[in-house]
Amino acid sequence: MSSANKEIEVLPRAFIARIIYGWLLILLAYFFINNSLVYQWQQPVLIYPEADNLFWLLHILNIPQSIMQSKTASLLFDLAMISSTALFIFFPGRSIFSAICIVCFWMLHIMYCSSNGHHYFHIGYLIIPLPFLFRNQIRFTLSWQIIRYWLLFLYGSAGLYKFYYGGFFYHHNMVNILKAGAL
Repeated sequence: MSSANKEIEVLPRAFIARIIYGWLLILLAYFFINNSLVYQWQQPVLIYPEADNLFWLLHILNIPQSIMQSKTASLLFDLAMISSTALFIFFPGRSIFSAICIVCFWMLHIMYCSSNGHHYFHIGYLIIPLPFLFRNQIRFTLSWQIIRYWLLFLYGSAGLYKFYYGGFFYHHNMVNILKAGAL
């Protein structure tokens, strides 16, 4: 059997799901410690929807505003996000928990970017849960490989861009790029 015909071995879906969603729970704990969950924001939240054109449809429908402007809705949103993440760790075969978690994380990203008036490109936690929507092992494996290589390309090319155009050896320019990325 040639090496081209060998199938790529991937860890079991349930094991990977527990690792990824455990990492997402740690990320949510980090958001909680830094007062970044939606119910912890100052009410009413000021919104700058011009941060990204893709957000406009949701803002026209007043979906982010209705969540951010109400303490009850924001608390229910955060509870749905945290509980769906935790439930998917215990029940990795139920894709509905993964779907709820993905929708909540994307909505959190949209609300966070809209309230800060800046589009943040921290998309690893938005993209990496997508393969868990598929229960079929072949579809899961294929989507896992696609997203893995895409993220490697994305972060690798961003690093090369910062190295080449950021003037890596010019101290002030690279420090400003890293400071802007940390905000």
